[in-house]
Parts: sequence; structure tokens; C-alpha cells
Amino acid sequence: QRYLLPLLPKLKQLFPEIVIDINLDDRVVDLIELGIDIALRVGELPDSSLVARRIGTKSWSCFASPAYLKQAAKLEVPSDLAAHQCLIFRHQKLAMDCWHFRSPNGEIETQHIVASSSTDDGRTLVELACMGMGIIRVDPMLIQPELRASQLVPVLAKWQHTDPAPIHLVCLGKDARSRAVNEVWQYLSEHLSQALAAVESDTNRSSVMRHNTYLLEVE
Repeated sequence: QRYLLPLLPKLKQLFPEIVIDINLDDRVVDLIELGIDIALRVGELPDSSLVARRIGTKSWSCFASPAYLKQAAKLEVPSDLAAHQCLIFRHQKLAMDCWHFRSPNGEIETQHIVASSSTDDGRTLVELACMGMGIIRVDPMLIQPELRASQLVPVLAKWQHTDPAPIHLVCLGKDARSRAVNEVWQYLSEHLSQALAAVESDTNRSSVMRHNTYLLEVE
């Protein structure tokens, strides 16, 4: 929603006859069975006849609103999450209630989260966190406006997620694509990867600045 949708007006200007049908379902679906031309997928891809192009990387960090943290229990290590209100993404086949962390010395720790609230919509999770409902684990790329406005701030910043996941644009093979699908594929391959690369660079820069500020405050 945040990075794909802003590209569509220009796409329609270039190809006004193309009809765009957008499905925001988070399930992994069979493109051929459901007649879907192009999909975005996060994570390693199984072997298939689909063509895939890596366009970015997804990572996860924990965030909460300043209002929530002001009245909440201490939060210094992942095990402290047991005393906190946590918000998770959940739908019929997936519950993201196991949060993995890599400690500053490299050890891996997994916390099973007992959710205070859950939803099957990522933007709703962000809104709930901004309203002080609890802690979320989300890709920093998806909450840049909220971070800039200090609606959300990082927590457990020294405890990184274990491994980032690739983001792929997937499509049927070239011989199976219509001309319209091929044009959209080429357009998104270029412009969506550029948009994600730009925000990933900004996110990394902001993370370094926050870390440096933290060190200065401690010293």
C-alpha cells in the first residue's frame, strides 16, 4: 500500500488502456489457478515455473508509542515482553506470535508472544500502536512517516531480528504473459525496486543516527 500504490498513477498515464485489479490478500496463492498476473512475495521462494525478480529486503524491529512506554513496565531484554501489551499480525493460516532476536553478543532468542490484540491488516497494527495500544514488530520501511513524527519509537534496539527476508516480484514466464502484463512487470521491476532501495537507505541512515544518539546519552 505504501510503496506500490503511489506508482500506479504514472503507470496509468503511460498505459491508459491497462486495467489494474489489486488484491491485498496476504495469503500465498496459486497465480495460475486464480488468474493473477503479478504478485509480491516476502521470503525465500520455492522452485516453480514463475519468474522472480528480487526488488528489496524486508526486516523487522520492535516499536511502540511514547505514550505507551511512559506508563509501561521496563523493557530492556526480549523476556520483558511478557509483561507488555503486544500486537501481532494474524490471519486464518498464520500467526506471527514468535519473535526472534539476535542479542548484542550474537545469541539467538525466541519469545512466544501472547497477544493483547491481533489483526490481519498491517496498517491497522500500525494505527493501534500509534494510539498507545502496545508494541508491534514491523518492517521499519513501512512506518517512516510515523517515525519521523515520533508517533512510534524503537524499542529493544540492541536486539536485532535474526535474518532479513527477500522481497520478490513474481510473474508467469515471458511466453505466458500478455503485452500488458509484460509492460506492467517491467515498470514495477524498475520503479518499485528503486522506491524500496531509497527508503531502505534512509532507514539504515536513521538507524545509525538513533544508535549514535543513544551512545552519546549513555556516555
